[in-house]
Amino acid sequence: MEKDRLKFSIKVRIKKGEDMFGPGLIEFLERTAATGSMQAACEQMEMSYSKGWRLLKAGESATGKVLLDRKSGGSTHGSSTLTEDGRKLIEDYRAFTELINKTASENFERFFGKWGK
Repeated sequence: MEKDRLKFSIKVRIKKGEDMFGPGLIEFLERTAATGSMQAACEQMEMSYSKGWRLLKAGESATGKVLLDRKSGGSTHGSSTLTEDGRKLIEDYRAFTELINKTASENFERFFGKWGK
């Protein structure tokens, strides 16, 4: 049975000094890009707007790049779009984690394939 097999899980965080980002920021950026709204992305992720801001600020501080182009709300409502750097960050993070998972999967089978059968 599949549920009886041993599995592994890797969460990749990128760090620079105290600032870091990981899968939470990437998901937040992707959802913001899809909805055009940081607020909507936060709601979809069931997190506070202030936490979304903290994720964004930590990611921007760690990378030294602006990741979202933000326009204030007011009566016409605000909007947020990915910058080119934001799009590239998502692309690079996804490619990097895919490579890590592929390598880890091969080695996991090598070391733990015989366990849990």
